[in-house]
Amino acid sequence: MQAQEKTGLKGVWKITLADVVTSEARRLQSMIERLRERGDDPKRLRYLIDQLNGKFGHAPIFVENIIPTAGRSVLAQRLANTTTYTGIINKVALGSNSTPVANGDTILGTETYRNAAASLTYANNIAYITGFFTAAECNGTYAEAGLFIDGTASANTGQLFSHVLIAVTKSAAQTLTIDWTLTIS
Repeated sequence: MQAQEKTGLKGVWKITLADVVTSEARRLQSMIERLRERGDDPKRLRYLIDQLNGKFGHAPIFVENIIPTAGRSVLAQRLANTTTYTGIINKVALGSNSTPVANGDTILGTETYRNAAASLTYANNIAYITGFFTAAECNGTYAEAGLFIDGTASANTGQLFSHVLIAVTKSAAQTLTIDWTLTIS
């Protein structure tokens, strides 16, 4: 009798807005910005983001996403030693389009802002990716978000790995943290 194996990918987004109106919140945001720019201490960065969101954050929003064909294709290519893409998620993007996400998506509907992933870690078949947007970086209403493999600073670059609809309005007095987990089961 052959063993039956069912494998899958499940991504979940946790979206947290934090108010940075006190001196302590602004201090934490500055420390996060410095660490994010250096990119050399993901555990400390994660700790500071958790402190900021724990003390000054609103209740998080949880949303499940899709992993479109473009993202799954990159994984399959890397497993087969095709090195066109690194397979590393390096950009987190926000957009304004509320069209339902689809398996064939390769870009966001209307990308309006992106920055580098702040933290990338894994444990026990789960990848953890964090995007962090400072109070001054991007303000407005966002209807979608995405993660990109091998993206550049320019919109619509890289391979879309995850796409989700969100409903977030961020002000100039708030940070936005996007924590994404991908469970491979």
